[in-house]
Amino acid sequence: MCFADDLFILARVDVESLRVIMESLEEFKLTSGLVPSIPKSTAYFCNVLHHTKVTIFSIMPFSKGELPVKYLGVPLISLVLLNRDCKILVEKADFRQWRDRNGTLSSFFVAKAWNAIRPHGNQVEWSRIVWFSRNIPRHAFHFWLVMRNGLKTHDKMRQWDVGMDLVPPVLHDWVFAAHGK
Repeated sequence: MCFADDLFILARVDVESLRVIMESLEEFKLTSGLVPSIPKSTAYFCNVLHHTKVTIFSIMPFSKGELPVKYLGVPLISLVLLNRDCKILVEKADFRQWRDRNGTLSSFFVAKAWNAIRPHGNQVEWSRIVWFSRNIPRHAFHFWLVMRNGLKTHDKMRQWDVGMDLVPPVLHDWVFAAHGK
């Protein structure tokens, strides 16, 4: 099983299989130029006799790990993970800090980052009419388009040289009737 830069090798516990694994790692090193980190490598055992483990460690100079296997501090188990299982991962993720444009070091929050990188324009008088806490997003967006003259109206479409051919005949008659034709 391969992860970003980690590899899990599952094998039968016999000397020949382990020799093949070590030879394969050596061939990988010679072919790719990448060197597996033996000090970071760990062997996990399930129902293996002590004398067999001693033989394995003479072939594979890995450290001995304890079950359940953990990846990034989270146990790799087939059951539902509980809050306590992921606590170490959450703790590592909550200590992210960053420097803002003023060089101030503070805790990282997405809202702070967005405010720091988004373009800031002048505030318009009508912004509080459009954007308020209990607005209906679809209505607010539509009103925002109206205030910015961004609706695709017939006047705008004429500027783009789009003819009245796009309007269905029934609607076309109604539009002219409404204008007093």
